[in-house]
Amino acid sequence: MSSDTSHISKSSLSCAKSFLSKKKYGRSFANFLLFLKLSPHKQSEVIDDFIHCMTEWTNQLISEERIDDLFKCYDQACEILPDCESILNNIGAQLFRLGYIEEAALYIRRSIQINPDYTAARQNLENVCSHLVERWHFRMLNDVRRNCAYRIAIRRAAQRGHRSVLDIGSGTGILSLFAMKAGIPEIHACEKSKTMCEIANDVFRANKAQDTIDLICKTSTDILIPDDIPDRVSLIVTETFDAALFGENIVSTVQHALQNLMIPLNPTVIPCGATIYVCPIECETIRNKNRFLFSGLQNVDIAYIPIHCTTGSRVDPYTTENLSTLRGSYKPLADPVILTKVNFTSLEELDILCSGIQWDADVDVTKCGKLDAIALWFDLHLDEDISISTDPTNKNCWEQAIYPVLPSNFCYCQNGQVQNNYQIRSGSKLHLCFTLDGNYLHLNSCQVKDSDIMSCDVEMAENFVLQNYHDPVLLERTEISKLNNLDMNRIYCQAIEKFVIKGESENVSVLDMCLELSLLTIQLLKQGISHATVLARKEVHNDIIRIAMNNDLDLSCLFIEDNVRSVSNLHNLLVCDIIDTCGALRQQILEDIALLRVTSLTKEGRVMPGRVTIHGVCVESVDLQMDSAVINDEVTLGFTVAKFMNDFQMTTHVDIDLLELSHRKLSSPFELLTFDLNEEISELHPPSFENGK
Repeated sequence: MSSDTSHISKSSLSCAKSFLSKKKYGRSFANFLLFLKLSPHKQSEVIDDFIHCMTEWTNQLISEERIDDLFKCYDQACEILPDCESILNNIGAQLFRLGYIEEAALYIRRSIQINPDYTAARQNLENVCSHLVERWHFRMLNDVRRNCAYRIAIRRAAQRGHRSVLDIGSGTGILSLFAMKAGIPEIHACEKSKTMCEIANDVFRANKAQDTIDLICKTSTDILIPDDIPDRVSLIVTETFDAALFGENIVSTVQHALQNLMIPLNPTVIPCGATIYVCPIECETIRNKNRFLFSGLQNVDIAYIPIHCTTGSRVDPYTTENLSTLRGSYKPLADPVILTKVNFTSLEELDILCSGIQWDADVDVTKCGKLDAIALWFDLHLDEDISISTDPTNKNCWEQAIYPVLPSNFCYCQNGQVQNNYQIRSGSKLHLCFTLDGNYLHLNSCQVKDSDIMSCDVEMAENFVLQNYHDPVLLERTEISKLNNLDMNRIYCQAIEKFVIKGESENVSVLDMCLELSLLTIQLLKQGISHATVLARKEVHNDIIRIAMNNDLDLSCLFIEDNVRSVSNLHNLLVCDIIDTCGALRQQILEDIALLRVTSLTKEGRVMPGRVTIHGVCVESVDLQMDSAVINDEVTLGFTVAKFMNDFQMTTHVDIDLLELSHRKLSSPFELLTFDLNEEISELHPPSFENGK
């Protein structure tokens, strides 16, 4: 290296570090690139700083929506360091968050090829795979009863003379294979997912169907005649349904097919129709996940701040559960009633559904209990004789749609008194109002119609809802569950109280690394700590301030940040929740704790919890296998599918509740590892817990 080049190299490195310390990430990134280009043999000396700089710079570009510059940044980094597994994995993770799923998979796979033992990349790849090939594909393919029903219905259609078929949302192409087996000569399959099309191509070749089935990688609404298919077909087969029937755009999809892709005379759709059932239920598990149950926590008053779950909103009208395995089970408060019936072969009816429609149902309550949700399921009529059901009493691949009953859609008055404890009694009538709007079925209202309720009571109830539940705090189900966990809140409060009593400093400050809406900080400030900082997502910052003001707190004692690198004050105690509700370690949590210990804790500062012990148990579970892989080719009725689908099987499962999972224990619980979050920090080495030791 010439003296001039050496000088430029040293100067660029100095500038890179200087700009990095000043958080001028773009200029720092450019100087790091120059240094690495001039001194590639020294990359090990700066790789950690470069990765940190690149992460911050690309996050900034994303926040500023400078996507073209972001991709240039990726190209520049990969040109300089083409074999850095961390950079490739980080790029893949960012692309995944931006919605570039297939491109993300490409980068993460390259990262794993370089370092097969790179755990973070393997976890990211599983996340990507679960989006490329969603888990329900496995459950459906393993459902032999469902497969047999479709095979018989398609065979009967072929026997009635159908000679052409379009398989909409074909996935692996199994319904098209049934059509081939039934002898239908003209078969077209359309699937919008490139990944699923690649799998289907492999499946068709393995089953010698590549010359018989025409695979089109696009949505059915984009298919043109004669560009994509030569002529209109007489038969449509599909299973593009979700747990509430309509959520996969089935109405508009079939409407378009009837208008544009099917023969006008006696077109046949499999399924030909559906019957939808609703049932009010009591279920503590659903209640705890979807409804904040208290008017306050210790020292904190939130009686006049409505806290609602996002489930039930216009954009997220329902959730799903497998009622047959739900923790604590559930209690039907009435017999199921039919909400409506849908005819998928009637273009006139589909036109009405597409324009929006309201359905009402009156339910006779037969059991006293708390009205926690309206459960919904349906019978899918493949033809006039063959049906499959998502009824929770039948073992199948389906979950049920759950509409939580919330303050915004339920309240009633009796004798002039507002009743909002959700308690309903046997003999009451429950009036349910649903609307189908934009391919989603919404629960608009639940109204109790007792014989002794007067019209003035109904009006009072409606006014109460309007006056008391506007401008709510909207939280995810996981956040609602945490707020309802009084035991956890009490344990944290008691532990912090002990820390304060034992502490040498009179002015105790707390850094709450909750990442979500936290009432713990408000509780601690009410108890008299000097100041607190909350690390939480931006969406809840105003909600935290609102609750603090409602409790007459001095806002000068409360600091709110959304980035670990933005925390400026020193604190005596760092409170964190390192385990996500799904059961996995929070992403990046150990690295963030290590950084905050250095930058934001006093020398005597502590982390709470200080020690974490992770336990495991060996289990055998057929249900877990059914959710993660195609069991064998027998479940797909002899067609070769498992070999190709199982390239995307999961090896790590999160959000598993052993009380809900059917399993057999193969061992007693055992300790996997323990790490100390308060271990002494060396200036030369990161803490052992950051390295997973």
